[in-house]
This record gives sequence, C-alpha cells and structure tokens, in this order.
Amino acid sequence: MRLLTEPLLEINEYREILQSILNYTIPITVVGPSDSQKAHIIYSICKHTQQKAIFMTFNEMQARRMYEDFSFFWGDRAVFLPSREIMLYDIDAKSNDILYSRIVAIDRIIRGEYDIVVASVETVSQYMIESELFKNSIIEFNEGERIVLEKIVLKLVEMGYERVGTVESKGQFALRGGILDLFPVDFKNPVRIELFDDEIDTIRVFDSTSQRSFDKMPKVRVIPAREIIYSEEKKEAIIDSIKNEMKKYIKRIRGSADFLAEVEENIKKDLDTMKNQYYFPGIDRYIPHIIHNSKSIFDYVGKETVVFIDEPSRIKQRIDNVLFEHYEICKGLMEKGKVLPSVMEIFMDYGKLLQKLDGQRTVDMNTLPVGSEKLVKSKVYSIPSRLLTSYEGHADMLIEEVRRWKQNKNRIIILAGNEVRGQKLCEELKNNGIEAVFTDDKLEKVMHGQVVVIKGALSKGFEYPSAGLVVISDSGLFSQRRKPKRTA
Repeated sequence: MRLLTEPLLEINEYREILQSILNYTIPITVVGPSDSQKAHIIYSICKHTQQKAIFMTFNEMQARRMYEDFSFFWGDRAVFLPSREIMLYDIDAKSNDILYSRIVAIDRIIRGEYDIVVASVETVSQYMIESELFKNSIIEFNEGERIVLEKIVLKLVEMGYERVGTVESKGQFALRGGILDLFPVDFKNPVRIELFDDEIDTIRVFDSTSQRSFDKMPKVRVIPAREIIYSEEKKEAIIDSIKNEMKKYIKRIRGSADFLAEVEENIKKDLDTMKNQYYFPGIDRYIPHIIHNSKSIFDYVGKETVVFIDEPSRIKQRIDNVLFEHYEICKGLMEKGKVLPSVMEIFMDYGKLLQKLDGQRTVDMNTLPVGSEKLVKSKVYSIPSRLLTSYEGHADMLIEEVRRWKQNKNRIIILAGNEVRGQKLCEELKNNGIEAVFTDDKLEKVMHGQVVVIKGALSKGFEYPSAGLVVISDSGLFSQRRKPKRTA
C-alpha cells in the first residue's frame, strides 16, 4: 500500500508528526483529516514509524464505521473490540455473539495478532480482568496428552462453558464416558476429544446437527467463553467481599425493616446461586467484586502502543452520558433492593480514563481546529485536506473531475470495490480519453498525473492538495458499497 502512504512524506507537517511520535515528549494533535482520511493518515503514520495503535472514538457506531476503513488498509490485522454488554437483570435468553466477538478480539490482542485496535469510548471505559488471568485460563488439548477429566471439567466451568447433555452451540461442553465434546467460542464447529483411559486418543471436528466427525486435528486451543471469569479458589473471597459490602450498606441506608430485609434476601439469593452454579444471569451486578486489580485495554497493549483519540471533545461528552445512563439504571435497581452501590463502579469516569492514558503516547485527531479550552498542552499539526463529494449516478462529473486533477498533475487513486468493477472503470475512463491502469496492489508508486484503479472500499474519498494526492472511494461511485478487505 505504499502508493497510498508515500505521497504523505511530501507534506512537511506530516514528516514532523512522524518525528514527534518517535521522539514523544508531550501529546500531539492533528487537525484537518475527517472520516476515511483519519484511517489513511493513521495507517500511514503506523507504517512509517513501525508502531502499533489503538483508535478510540466517541461511540460504538463510529467505531464500527471506522473499523471498515481500517480493514481496507490493514486487512485482518485490524481488530474491532466491541463494547461489553452489561447485564444487571435476571434475563436468561440473550445472544452471546457480541460477547464471543469481544473474547476473540481480546485473545488476538493478548497474542499480539493486531496492528490496530478499534474501540469506542464505551469499550475503553469498561474495566477488564488482568491479561494474565485470561492467558492462564486458556486450555490446550494435544493428541497423546494425559489429562485428569475432573480437573478439565472444573476448568471449563471456570472459563464460562456450560455443561449440557448434547453440544449444540458455542460455549457448551458435554461429557459422555470417554468422549468430551466441546464448542470453543472461536470455532465454526465443535470438537470431539476421544480418550483412551486418561490419554487423548483423537481430536476431531464434528457437525453439531448430524454429530458426524469430518476432520482430524493434532491439537485444539480453547479460550474462555466469558470475559469476567474467576477461579474456584477465589469464589469464597468474592462471596465474603459481597457479604461485607451488604452488611455495611444495610447499616448505612435509611429504610423500613421490610426494605432492608428485602435487600438482604435478594443479595443472599444471588450468593447462594453463585455457590451452586458459578455464573448466572445478572452476575454483572458483582463485577467490582470479581475484578480486584481493575485493568483497561491500555494495560493489555502496553505503553509503546500509540493511542489515537478521535475528536476528544466528543469523547468526554460521551463518557459522561454513558455514566449518567448507567447510574440511572443502578439507582432504579437500588430503590428496589436488587443491587449494592459498588455496581456503579463498572465504568471509569473521565478522570480515571485520563489516568489510564497517562504515560501512553497519545495523538488527538480533530477535524476542526481545537479550541482554547484544551487543558493539556500539545503539539498541534495541521494537514490541509478535504473530503470529496459523491459521484453516484453522475459519471460525467467524475470524468471531468479526474480530467481536471490529471491536468493539474495530481496522483489519482480510485477504489473500485472489486476487480471486475475496476477493469470496467478503466475501460470507461479510456473511452473518455483518460488513460488509467488497474493494479492488484503490486504497484508501489503513483506518478504525478497518473490514474490508478485498485480493489478496495472506503466510506469517503479525500484529497491532499499539498501532496497532490486524490483518493476516490467506491462508495462515491456505486449505488451499493462493497466491503472487501485488502489481502496482504
């Protein structure tokens, strides 16, 4: 993707940004880019500085949109970390898709299988367990290995797997004689581990509907089925911690004898459930008791990772709103005697988030110039740029614009979605007297006045006048946006 990154080196301020990141002393602010341009500049910065990154934006919808753009540049090396669903009510039926997606993302982050992590401020503000606890909860089964089934069953329960009669969906396991069926949350199909006495004889993938095996594996790695996990040896301490808070809370609050009795009854009911079945709907009410050394995603990636903060002024506003909504839900449940005050401590407030960012290399990304209210001194760099309008349904406008850019010696890169569209677009441009070449990513440089068409998708097109670079997105050309990821 050098054809997209190298032109930026012709911009003086961009080169200064690279040096400032490498010689980091104070926070950096970049002004000018918006939408897909932010993804482009961040990708270019990371490639030129050989750094990994986190991109934190102001809500979940924006995070998903930006992830699509980052996926064009980084392919599968871009990781989307969704926000954890907090369940404070006793609701059994709910989809675990987001939970499993998040667990898979966390596993990739811990293993270093990423170049950028994309997350909303809701995600970043949620406390996490220590990464070592997550790592130590992973089980690997190897053919020929000896295991103790009783210990494995307990371990799977600690990891959040549900014991059932027949495995049908992710996060379940079943034990029948010398056969252990298990559906890891990052697999498309469950696996069957057959034992000969206490030795693993075979590991096979099977179909959960027909129960037929169809592929043999030498080993299988099983990650947790829950994010907030704890070991059997920690259970009693967690229960004692909840009891202590309950006693202090009952002594402190004002209320009728009936209400205080109701509080005690509700909490004790949850504790009895915890003793008997480990995890249960509504266990999120006790996250602060399960997570003692509260960590964040920044602890998972380390201090060397560059944190790009999307529109910081909107970050604070959003986290304030998230906390307000969470507090209102908690207050309602407390009035019903369902929860303890610690339930309010599931999210970080803005001040604690800033503390977590302390020591990280941060780069603020602002579309408009920052105001005088900015509290933290930073180096401010401006990258002149602009978004392109959509040409959908107006091929004549696109051709005229391309002709003008070409005459002005701009380098023009057009994203066509896929190869078929790319070849057709090249033909159409040639029929209108504009020479264009389609490349499958092997071209490393675009000459001034050259038009290059490539596969890929971005949400918006953009231009860097000072670098003479124009990038036209597929969404501005066609009625439906395609989302093919770039192949490395």
